[in-house]
Amino acid sequence: MSEKIVPAHGSSVPRAEIPANCKWRVHDIYADENAWKEACAELKAKLPVLNEFKGLLCDAKVMAAALMMQDEVAQLVEKIYAYARLQQDADNTDQHMQALSGEAEALAAEFSNANSFIEPEILSLDKEKLAEMLQTEPALANYKYYIENLVRLADHILPAEMEELLAKSRLATGTGATAFRSLVSADMQFPKITDGNGNEATVSEGNYLLNMTSPDRELRKNSFQGLMGTYHKYRNTLASTLTGSCRTANFYATAHKYPDTLHASLAADNIPTSLYDGLIKTVHDNLAPLHEYMQLKKDVLGYNELYPYDIYVPLSNAGDSFACDFEVACEKITEALAPLGEKYLANLKKGFSEGWIDIYENKGKRSGAYSWGVYGVHPFVLLNYQKRYNSISTIAHEMGHALHSYFSSSAQTYINADYTIFCAEVASTTNEILLLE
Repeated sequence: MSEKIVPAHGSSVPRAEIPANCKWRVHDIYADENAWKEACAELKAKLPVLNEFKGLLCDAKVMAAALMMQDEVAQLVEKIYAYARLQQDADNTDQHMQALSGEAEALAAEFSNANSFIEPEILSLDKEKLAEMLQTEPALANYKYYIENLVRLADHILPAEMEELLAKSRLATGTGATAFRSLVSADMQFPKITDGNGNEATVSEGNYLLNMTSPDRELRKNSFQGLMGTYHKYRNTLASTLTGSCRTANFYATAHKYPDTLHASLAADNIPTSLYDGLIKTVHDNLAPLHEYMQLKKDVLGYNELYPYDIYVPLSNAGDSFACDFEVACEKITEALAPLGEKYLANLKKGFSEGWIDIYENKGKRSGAYSWGVYGVHPFVLLNYQKRYNSISTIAHEMGHALHSYFSSSAQTYINADYTIFCAEVASTTNEILLLE
């Protein structure tokens, strides 16, 4: 049997050195940058068409046509943005991709400006008129839930000219979050560290948790100080970006007549604040077992004090059996998710083998993991895979999101394919539980 070759990866490995079969296939969205530019030109040509519907939405057929055009343009915006942003997230040191992402964000802002009249104009109609239009115009049946949700949020949707102004402001008000991403993913340089034997080691966003599970306490301590110490150096800048993001959230919450950002954040998903508060209270009311576990960990490890870099170290080496290559991890996940059925497994394997996943850490890559569904294409999953159980669980989690998006997009029209975050986490957590079992 031939020896398995694992590609070099890590915070210092250039993106170009990661094999193509370990990267997501963004060319499934657009074949190349020229095709992307053609899509941008198409979008710019379609934006003025939206304006032709302005003032005419009192007619059911015109409203249906406007909403269908809005969906058509929105799908184009989504693909344009995903093509650029996925590549930026894969390497934030790539200035060309930063520029493309900036162009995509500007086009998205133009779209928000162009369609900002639609929702206020729909809501200017009385409820009886809207109900009649939904009953008599077949083309509006697809938008029943969308329109009913608009009516629910009517008190927080402003007149058209005010929504247009807010839409124009979003590109500027997102600067705090953009600056944070650039600082953390591209500009921060983490120091070389040493382990308990004096050997040189590395710490990065990608391998931090792996180091935190090491039995080598010196490595854990140096990793913690190396990563957190680097963040500490930029504390003033980070505080400014956080303040900017908080002010942005508060500005839009206030503008849309919400009492605070919590209500604004939960409103779109129709989640009462009592549920949010109840979840937090439930955690607080059940902290005793966690505190007992930490005391047990302190006793078993024989430490006088338990520090933050001791929190993740396992009490046994049972997890070592999960230290495996990515391909083996996929096999373990496939076996664990067998109860979900053959159709699920077939599409899971498709995701593993057909360029849905960007597997390994590289220089400039965004930390953590996420799933990004692109309607009409397929989901994309960002990972920073390490040989440990938590990393395998992350694959299962993100593929839960990915397949949720895949099945939803396959079964639903564009306007109805999205789902709330509360619903989303059921699909991902189910996969984690099946893997654990």
